[in-house]
Amino acid sequence: MPVAAIREPGLILRLRPPLLRPARALLVAALLAALLSPLHATRAAAVPPPLQTWVDLTPTSGTLGAPLGVYAGPVVISRPIAIDGRGQITVDGGGKGTVVTLRASGVTLRGLHLKHSGDSHDGIDSGLLIENGSHNMIENNVIDNVLFGITLQG
Repeated sequence: MPVAAIREPGLILRLRPPLLRPARALLVAALLAALLSPLHATRAAAVPPPLQTWVDLTPTSGTLGAPLGVYAGPVVISRPIAIDGRGQITVDGGGKGTVVTLRASGVTLRGLHLKHSGDSHDGIDSGLLIENGSHNMIENNVIDNVLFGITLQG
């Protein structure tokens, strides 16, 4: 069906076939439903990026510059760095093993939320495991849904 145009001085009015408007509305509704569906949201939330990548990119004695958000664990820190989550970085262990392990001196962990360690007593699954090191600063962190909160070994 062609589009008709009515022209009057200073006015152009285009008339569209009435079937295109409902079809366009249906297409927009279908796209919105697909984008906002619970299935789409579940997939996006199910796989957070690993924080270990950001830890590995942080220079020795530097401060981690990851964007605020939720990250996957486990994380192993083996050199002095600082992580200041400002209360807005969450490390999710995914229910396996220890969430964060420190194997260095001079590490600062501040304002992090560590959650969902494993449940193995043999593996001593913890929110935070400090295996070696000294002069580490652990400050204003929230640790929940873990088998052991903070474990010190050495």
